[in-house]
Amino acid sequence: MHYMRRDINILFILTFIIGMCLGGCNVFDTSPTLVPVEGSNHSKADDLIGPTWQLVDFQTREGHGHEFEIMRRYTVQFHSDGNFEVTGACNTGFGNYQARNGGSINISKLGHSQAGCHESEGIYFRTLIKVKFFKVSRNQLKLGFGEQGVLLYHRKE
Repeated sequence: MHYMRRDINILFILTFIIGMCLGGCNVFDTSPTLVPVEGSNHSKADDLIGPTWQLVDFQTREGHGHEFEIMRRYTVQFHSDGNFEVTGACNTGFGNYQARNGGSINISKLGHSQAGCHESEGIYFRTLIKVKFFKVSRNQLKLGFGEQGVLLYHRKE
């Protein structure tokens, strides 16, 4: 009887320790699933050019959106000369980009007006500079900024 009680206590302690380790060691990844942009990507640089793309989702490791409703006003439009235009809630901007077939993109020299409008605009403009990958499929554009997130756009009608 004494051995059985000791075995139950040891089993309880081991179960507790394993449970604490699993919970505290973050073995289970509870971060949101990001829309993949890298990898097999047959997007062509020319696919970006022309349409105005309207932001519909801003995915980060922390979740979706920053003041999501106001961000629905945000757009980006890429031109064939390597320039692009961007709009926020009340500010506009412009910059340069280089896109390559296969989905790599480099955005640089983003300048924008600075009317005190909404904090999410600054987040949006700063995020665009971090974009490194794009994927166009039908009426959807994904701009990825590494493992940190994705800007998801639909072709504006």
